Amino acid sequence: MSHIVGNWQVALTYDFQQGPFVSWGNYFYYDDLSKVGSTLTQGTKTFDRWFNTAAPFEKNASNGPAAFQARVFPVDITSIRADGLNQWAGNLRRDFRLREGMVFEVRMDALNLFNRSQFAAPDTTPYNTTFGKVTATTSTLNRFYQIQGRIRF
Repeated sequence: MSHIVGNWQVALTYDFQQGPFVSWGNYFYYDDLSKVGSTLTQGTKTFDRWFNTAAPFEKNASNGPAAFQARVFPVDITSIRADGLNQWAGNLRRDFRLREGMVFEVRMDALNLFNRSQFAAPDTTPYNTTFGKVTATTSTLNRFYQIQGRIRF
């Protein structure tokens, strides 16, 4: 979206992308696997409880499946996603006439305008104390300003 305010040209861009599927290990789950997506999405999503941690997983590591156990738990559950991209960017641009046939252009860009962090996927290991918690951010771009100037003739 672009708009002219006074002598300045203003443009804003919004980027949105759903987060990636959360990957799971092979765990024992003591309920109907066809309903695992609806069970995990019950309740309110917060950083301390990204999905329903009360779901019937085996929580004791010594009772978990051995390395040679055939995989039964799905790798991806499509109803559980990590945090997605949700950012605004903007720029201001103005031309200053220096003399006949010569213009000085000034432009300022702001990436990740509201300095929104993008969070990493939650812990999906039911044996951990951080099970279901988001404990880190990804390496997304922090707010970034850039100023440019150029002379056109």
